[in-house]
Amino acid sequence: MSRRRPAMHPMLRLGAAEEHVNEPRR
Repeated sequence: MSRRRPAMHPMLRLGAAEEHVNEPRR
C-alpha cells in the first residue's frame, strides 16, 4: 500500500496492483 507516499496519479490509488509496480521505481 502506497498510502505513505502522495498519490501522484489518482488512478494508481484505485489500482493497488499498479502501485506495486511503481514502488520499486522510487
